[in-house]
Amino acid sequence: MAFVRREKKTYVYPDRLSKDWTWPIYAFFKPIPKIKYVDKKRCHKFECGAKYCKGKSCYVRRFLHTADKNSSGNLQRHAKKCLGEDVIEEANNATNADEVRNTTAGKQKGKGKVMFSTQQHTKAEARYSLQPFDIVKDRAFVNLMKTGQPKTYIPSPSTILRNVKVVFAKTLEHVAKLLQEHKGALNFITDAWTLPNHCSFIAFSVVFEVNSEQMILLLDFIEVAKSHTGLHLATVFVSMLKELGIADKASMV
Repeated sequence: MAFVRREKKTYVYPDRLSKDWTWPIYAFFKPIPKIKYVDKKRCHKFECGAKYCKGKSCYVRRFLHTADKNSSGNLQRHAKKCLGEDVIEEANNATNADEVRNTTAGKQKGKGKVMFSTQQHTKAEARYSLQPFDIVKDRAFVNLMKTGQPKTYIPSPSTILRNVKVVFAKTLEHVAKLLQEHKGALNFITDAWTLPNHCSFIAFSVVFEVNSEQMILLLDFIEVAKSHTGLHLATVFVSMLKELGIADKASMV
């Protein structure tokens, strides 16, 4: 038995009514509707279960004196408008409402079909770790990445670190070859600054023309432990040019 309180009266909500509400569509509404009277006609007032309802009202009324008192048409229309037709159509493939309720985002039901959850991720679940590569071990991050794609492969932090180094080395090699073979002028840009925590950095970019179009590439981003004197910045710049094999292309530092 469930109890619904209306003003100062308490209505006993018989289980014989709710036992028939097993269709998947009921999973998108709160399980216990309110009992209301409109022009002395009793109705059930179902409340949308979405966190941010997109309907004109978050309630759907169903009158009990009509022949179609068990129809779910108005519930279907509201849910499709609020959550989208694709979500409702997929949920309708479930056996009953309990299966939809118990299915979290990314979890699979029988025969491998992916179901959807109306539960939104919290701010904590969508947070980012201060450790760039360790984020892949964070439970909330894994849940977020596998939403709708439960078989998505997420590599380990060490694998990501290794792959980033390989990609960086290959990219650096490609950029170096591009600049070495470039016949035109190379124009370099530097930008140095100090963060509030007193860490100093300098960025080097190059601007050149390819097929009459301007191309800009970030060459390096270096932490500068010493003061930003002209001599020290020039030393760092020349070191970067030598690493790229284009030191002979710089006519003035």
